[in-house]
Amino acid sequence: MATVSSSSFDVQSLASQYVQADRAKMDSYFSSQQTYYKNRLSAYNAISTQLTAFQDAVSKLSGSDAFKDYGVTQSDDSYASITADSNAVEGQYQLHVSQLASADQYALDFASETSTVGNSGTLTLALGSDSFSIDMSKLPAGATVADLRNAINGASDNTGIKASLVRTGTSVKLMLTSEKTGADNAMSISTDGDPALSGLDTAIAGKSQLSKAQDAIVQLGADQSLTINSDSNTLDNVIDGLTIDLKKVQTDPSETITFSVGRDMDATKKDLNSFIDAYNTLIDTIKKYTTAADGQSPTLSGDSTSRMLQGQVRTLLNGADLSSMGIKSDRYGKLSLDEDKLGDYLEANPSGLNQILGNKDGLMDKLDTMLDSYVNGSDSVFKTTISSTQANLDRLGDRMDAFDLQMQQQYNRYVSQFTQMQTIVSQMQQTSGLFG
Repeated sequence: MATVSSSSFDVQSLASQYVQADRAKMDSYFSSQQTYYKNRLSAYNAISTQLTAFQDAVSKLSGSDAFKDYGVTQSDDSYASITADSNAVEGQYQLHVSQLASADQYALDFASETSTVGNSGTLTLALGSDSFSIDMSKLPAGATVADLRNAINGASDNTGIKASLVRTGTSVKLMLTSEKTGADNAMSISTDGDPALSGLDTAIAGKSQLSKAQDAIVQLGADQSLTINSDSNTLDNVIDGLTIDLKKVQTDPSETITFSVGRDMDATKKDLNSFIDAYNTLIDTIKKYTTAADGQSPTLSGDSTSRMLQGQVRTLLNGADLSSMGIKSDRYGKLSLDEDKLGDYLEANPSGLNQILGNKDGLMDKLDTMLDSYVNGSDSVFKTTISSTQANLDRLGDRMDAFDLQMQQQYNRYVSQFTQMQTIVSQMQQTSGLFG
């Protein structure tokens, strides 16, 4: 440390050296405490994040339908696409597509898009029993077919008819296209007979139909004995748990699509592996922060929260007969899936996964409830722990700020004292010079 041996010395530098000596011990303490709390906060957040991911995986497997994964195998998917949900029933079916559902489309002929359509009377458009009207008097003066197109498309009560113009080179077609398929959605076009609409009436009378409103028709069974009509090409309420999207007609009356509904083993394996991966990641994360490494104490040394969580999860897992369904644990507590054993288990116990894992009060339901207490709600274990750790870090920050202020005041005192000393030494040297 610098000493005062001359009347000429750097007061600020000397004061800084004294302050650094004064604060060295506390700076070391504050730094270690700040690192301690920051590391613990980071660890708690990391575990909480993985815990939330694990609960998400658990929630997806909780419920009576969680393991009802079914798939569809088709002899030909060019005529229809068929998918299954959890309500499907295993079995084999035959389907013949006789007709696709379609919507009405009409073309009204006009000389050009500037052809006038009249400015009085009413045009009524309907799809089945649903209709809407265009008040022609509200169109711009000298209304053209283009204005009529805009009025139809802009009608607030339009029931599902779109208007567009097609230019052929010799005329303009006002295309009226229904957005609704099915025979019950046939389109009708009429006016109230106002003389001003004679040109429009002529176009309506001479309209050409480009597409007809009709139902989809399919036959079920090898002998096609069951006929089904649908106003849509998507049949989602014909066979329990199946959605049939029709693509094209089978022109050969004797031709059928054969499709089988069965358990989707790939989906079941994927669901279980997602659960296992999330669990193993959680265990690895807990181990990372609770196990000593390289002679250093673990980040969460002395913390019981994470170990308590791990213990509760393992207790629930050990209480379920997971090994019989191919889920096994190694000596480190991590899980893996024996897919062959799972297949054998499901063949012998088709509903076994739901009974043990998915049903109410099954393993996933119990895990979900237990995990809730750790991550969900303001008073959950990890949110409380994280909040408490952050509060300790904030209080430490306040103490550090207060200490910095105290040291600044001490620095100012040193500057004042050393300045006085410098003045006194200078005066003494001047006095001594008088007697030299």
